[in-house]
Amino acid sequence: MIQYVLINLILSCCALSINHLMHIPHRIRFYILMVAVTAWVIPFSFITIELTQQIIPVLPIQSLQIDEQQLAINTSSKLVWDVTPIFCVMALMGLIKFIYDLYITSKLVQRLKTQSKPYKNQHNIRLSQTINGAFVSGYFKPIIWIDEQLEQTETLRTVMAHERQHIRANDQFWLLIITFIQRLLWFNPITYLICQKARYSIELSCDEACKLKLGLRHYQTHLAQLILLHKAPNPITLNNQVSPKSNFNIYRIKQLNQENTMYIKQKIKLAALSVITSFMCVYSLLSYATTDTSADLKSGQVLSELNITIGEAKTENISLIINEGETAEIKFDSYHLHIKPKRIFDEENAVDAPILLITELTIKQTSNDQTQTVLANPVLMLENNKWGELKITQDKSTENIALKLRTTVID
Repeated sequence: MIQYVLINLILSCCALSINHLMHIPHRIRFYILMVAVTAWVIPFSFITIELTQQIIPVLPIQSLQIDEQQLAINTSSKLVWDVTPIFCVMALMGLIKFIYDLYITSKLVQRLKTQSKPYKNQHNIRLSQTINGAFVSGYFKPIIWIDEQLEQTETLRTVMAHERQHIRANDQFWLLIITFIQRLLWFNPITYLICQKARYSIELSCDEACKLKLGLRHYQTHLAQLILLHKAPNPITLNNQVSPKSNFNIYRIKQLNQENTMYIKQKIKLAALSVITSFMCVYSLLSYATTDTSADLKSGQVLSELNITIGEAKTENISLIINEGETAEIKFDSYHLHIKPKRIFDEENAVDAPILLITELTIKQTSNDQTQTVLANPVLMLENNKWGELKITQDKSTENIALKLRTTVID
């Protein structure tokens, strides 16, 4: 879940920053917002990356001194809450609401067909007295619905141009996706904010296209007239009607005076932000990567997970499947690690007592003349599926060795 939240926060912050700070075409802003909001429905928490590394790079060590206290067994356990069922229940509630929206919209469109008339025998354009403004319905055979009061006004051509631009841009499909995500993740304020910004970007990008086609002054004047004429919009969730009292309408008129062009400078900034964001997401994904070896485990085997750090070098993680009582060897640089896990049986308290495992470790170093020197030969006793820590301290001129181990026996 941490992986899921972290990646989506990175994408959302980047998309909102670009939308607010960069003067680029609104259609490009819209696509960036859609990438960010769509990522919230991707289950990153269930993505498992298998890491298989057999050789561990380490720094050379010249001399080692073993501390008397080499073992520090950590038997504490953490309580982890699984929020997945709660998340699924809330998402199911949103899905039911989305299906209800589809049903209501379908009923509304059917009712409008009986209360409307075609405009000049054009069956894909219909006039009705029961709607305010205009909107588009349908996906494969879209219909433009226009308020009958606009038929004799000079703004009718502007309204048609605006709605046809929505159809050319397939905005009815985009609004379906936005509504689905809004309903599915209704409990997430970030997705609500991004979806709202995406709805606004659809209108602003349509305004930009109509401005180029009809002219700035012509379209700006007619847009202002339409906003003043509109009453409260029809409650159609799957369409993008904006309240006439909203400050967004004033923002739309002002944005028509803004030149949002992709110059080389904007392209470089956008490319740089995309690379940085992608790197951060990949890094977050790999940081929480796990090794899935459960499918290879059999009864009587032990899954040994090791975390090895030498000095301030990068920490490496290794997982081994070892038969109980047998010895496995790990080689890294000039070092050899032998590991032998074995279960302890307590016949008197076999039912209630936790499973204990003794793990014999041997750390050797190979010199230039191929002679192996035993550096440490500790024994760890751990509870099943609990972490233990081994620390080997040295003098100030060399690095320390830290090794964490967890053994899990399979019955």
